[in-house]
Amino acid sequence: MKCGKPSHPNGHKPRVGGPGLEQPPLNAEECGVGKAPKLTLTADALSATIRRMSPVDGLSERLEFLQGTLEVLILRSLTLGPNHAYGISQFLKQESDQQFVVDNGSLYPALQRLLQRGWIVSQWKTSPNARRAKYYRLTPAGRKQLATATSKWQRFVEAMSRVLAAAR
Repeated sequence: MKCGKPSHPNGHKPRVGGPGLEQPPLNAEECGVGKAPKLTLTADALSATIRRMSPVDGLSERLEFLQGTLEVLILRSLTLGPNHAYGISQFLKQESDQQFVVDNGSLYPALQRLLQRGWIVSQWKTSPNARRAKYYRLTPAGRKQLATATSKWQRFVEAMSRVLAAAR
């Protein structure tokens, strides 16, 4: 085992802390001191986390909260302009300081939900590397939804901060 990445017969790493969360490095000398583990943002990982901390009770409410989390991140990424799925994924990874890694199995269904709700539109274009790619663009309804969701998230973060900072 080297750098917290044990070999496995099918090529997948064992997961610690719930599905979708990578195992942290085990040896600081081999892995470099101070490197934080990356979080793989998958539907399973988010769902497991939300079940533990979510104020919502029902499964459908939890699923909506889970899907809404990734959707807000996608909408935010598109405020800079149209982008393809890989570009959205890279934006989230970069802006989270390499902490959010969105897999295709979560990204594409979220993009489809956003298209169905009319919050984004898509168009086939040629990417800078001369390949056809579907580009997604934020609609006015998507901008409005992003503003609403951002406000909710800011209230949630403020409340969490107050609770976490409370003196014992």
